[in-house]
Amino acid sequence: MGCTIGAKVTKRGEEYFLFKNKDLPWLDFEDRILVEPTRFGVLGVHLPKGLSLAAPRLLSGFSIGVNSAGVAACNSHVTSVADALNYDDLTEAAVTGTRSVAEAIAQVRELACQESYNWANIIVADPEAVAVIEIGADVVHAAGLAEVARANAHLLSHGGAARAAPDARCTRAAQGVAKARGLADFRALLGSHEDREQHGNICTHGRYRQGYTVYSYVIHWRSGCPTFHVCRGNPCENEYIAVPVCGGAAADDVARLYPSSAPV
Repeated sequence: MGCTIGAKVTKRGEEYFLFKNKDLPWLDFEDRILVEPTRFGVLGVHLPKGLSLAAPRLLSGFSIGVNSAGVAACNSHVTSVADALNYDDLTEAAVTGTRSVAEAIAQVRELACQESYNWANIIVADPEAVAVIEIGADVVHAAGLAEVARANAHLLSHGGAARAAPDARCTRAAQGVAKARGLADFRALLGSHEDREQHGNICTHGRYRQGYTVYSYVIHWRSGCPTFHVCRGNPCENEYIAVPVCGGAAADDVARLYPSSAPV
């Protein structure tokens, strides 16, 4: 499960982007979405330790989401832990009733310290700044950032250990985020490949155990309103659809626009 995530504030107080390529082992995976007056989310899928690909898919929490106050969040898998809960529930908490990145961090940390969760990276953004929360044996975060990217490893210090170096895919994502100025740049990044080092691909096609990019998402927050850009399948081959999710968008209208999904 080689998801790639990131976020960047492009105009402080007015505009940011938060993105995710969802990489899973199931080519037939279909999103399910939650549409409410104050929040929108794509349901996550729990990845328990020892997962059988033939087992029923357990959906809960948010893989990516945004609320009407301007807080957005998404996650990437790090590792599964025996008898642990789904980190997608923490991502949902980050955009439930929160008004800032700081509130989202506090809410996630409070929940994550009460139970054992699969290890993950959670990126949170608002119009002022972005942050990353790393869920592991302990919970650490870095806040007040202008931009951030993650793949499927922790990069902050946990338990006093040295910081890890980013892998090829995370490095490429971070470089792309640094250069990106607008929506087209983020879309191009999410559909990019590196022939010389296939395991560094951001858009994945089932090689090197990364799974397949089954959905690609970009949340674009601008002037108080989010637009959710979603592509089903590899973004190098398929088009994004812009789904307006602000102002209490009707669930039926959002589901009609959303590729291969239904509200829950």
